[in-house]
Amino acid sequence: MPDEAAISISGAVTEVVLIEAVIPRENAPHQPQHQVTAKDTVVSLAIAFILAFVFRGFVIEPFIIPTGSMAPTLLGAHILARSPETGSTWAIGPWTYSDSARNIPARIQTEVVVPDPISGESLLFDKPSIRAGDRIFVLKYLYAIFEPSRFDVVVFKNPEEPQVNFIKRLIGLPFEQIALVDGDIFKRDTRTIPADQLEGPSAWSGPGWKIERKPERIQRVLWQPVFDSARTPLHAEREGRRWFRSPWIGTAPEPSADTGPAGEWAIEDRADYRFNSPARADLIWNEAARPVTDYYPYDQTHTNYPAPRFPVGDVRLRAGVQPDQSNLSCWITVIASAHAFQAEISPDHTALRMAPVDDTGAVTQAWTTLAATSTPFTLPKGSVTNLELWHTDQSLQLWADGVRILYAEYDWSPAERFEHATGREATEFFSSRQREPAADPALYRRPRLSWQFQGSPFTLHNVALDRDIHYQPSPSHSLLPARATDPRRMPTLKHDQYFVCGDNSPQSEDGRLWGDPDPWIALFDPDGGVVNRRLLIGKAFFVYWPATHAGKLPIFDAGRVRFIW
Repeated sequence: MPDEAAISISGAVTEVVLIEAVIPRENAPHQPQHQVTAKDTVVSLAIAFILAFVFRGFVIEPFIIPTGSMAPTLLGAHILARSPETGSTWAIGPWTYSDSARNIPARIQTEVVVPDPISGESLLFDKPSIRAGDRIFVLKYLYAIFEPSRFDVVVFKNPEEPQVNFIKRLIGLPFEQIALVDGDIFKRDTRTIPADQLEGPSAWSGPGWKIERKPERIQRVLWQPVFDSARTPLHAEREGRRWFRSPWIGTAPEPSADTGPAGEWAIEDRADYRFNSPARADLIWNEAARPVTDYYPYDQTHTNYPAPRFPVGDVRLRAGVQPDQSNLSCWITVIASAHAFQAEISPDHTALRMAPVDDTGAVTQAWTTLAATSTPFTLPKGSVTNLELWHTDQSLQLWADGVRILYAEYDWSPAERFEHATGREATEFFSSRQREPAADPALYRRPRLSWQFQGSPFTLHNVALDRDIHYQPSPSHSLLPARATDPRRMPTLKHDQYFVCGDNSPQSEDGRLWGDPDPWIALFDPDGGVVNRRLLIGKAFFVYWPATHAGKLPIFDAGRVRFIW
């Protein structure tokens, strides 16, 4: 019956439509037409404007990024540089402002000389134009409904100058204590820790600490390129002199009964690296000539206020591996914080492992296997397999052609991380009265990176290195250490308090460096270095108009329209 009723109603409607369709137009009943008046137009426009302002004020509001504290995730006003030799394109922040209060860059009237971040070649740009910052959409009042999440990119009122809007990444939540050690984020719940263990030189050795690992989507956004062989200069030799050499050095051991005949590397003058023997072959990063640091090409023009460069051991090594035969074995190794972290890919074993090393990089204890596959992952003959080893946030990940093969974690407290990274015991070190004892890059051990192969001749394509964002202990403007970078001065967040930092850590005025809040803000939150929930405007979620040339006809760059992570 229900189906029959539906059919019947449908038939009746069809019949009415057909009858109405055959009525001659001249005999159809007259329908009076409403005349649109000027009053109707004004009322419609007024309603449209009201709805637009309500939507803008309470739902989504556009903002423009003025400066580079979130670069390269979000670009402020900048110069766009391009190298004709490598094809590299990168943004450079302006270093002078005609109106510093409103962050308006001054017109550049001189030549600008900056190095190509891939090749190091000095490039001259004559009076380059300045592009405007990214234009973004912000979800307003989202946090009236949902709780802020770690790693959100948030817009808020600057606690020191509440008339100014800031944008940073949220890294600390209410009731947490935050420590920034060797570039990474550690936190603990203060509600479970005795008060006498929350402060002092030994605080990093206390209970409850846990490293905060970035989700995959955010981590992929935050990788910063260091080198890519695909950007090898077109002309690495000029006038009989070689001006560019790859930062990767190919070596091969002397021939022996175990290794077989020695092979040769072909690296220079090509984007692909070739080894012509099944004997052992090593590809080693030249750390002495090209140290891996928290250097930002965006900050190339900050010569008046140069930031220190800290070694970075959280890196991603990647390459397309193409063996001539199916029996190639591969070992990818990162030595950082006095430990070797390695991915092994061989016909009979695939694993992630770690071991302590001495100052020469030699393993001093047996390897500890962190993860292994039940069936070995093999590199197919003649095919290119894109391998990636991630070492970041005290975790290891092995990827092949965009699929994660293995994942493993290791857990150190802030004190252990500091000791492994510097060779100094944290409590003893911070018991001194040094102004900023952790803000010296020379304290930290440099990473060592390498690939090792054996079993087949092979070719490597797009050999690349990326480094993670690194929250450095920036020099502060006071006699006190930067917040979170010293156990004697850590943010201990209360209800409705958050801790934020900029992605461009060396050039970001954020919670590490702020002083006391504005007197009006201090009426409801007198603590310095934190953002009260009342100051949050919303979450930045979309770049709807990427940076364009300032003062010229804007050209829409559809390729850089993106969500913000």
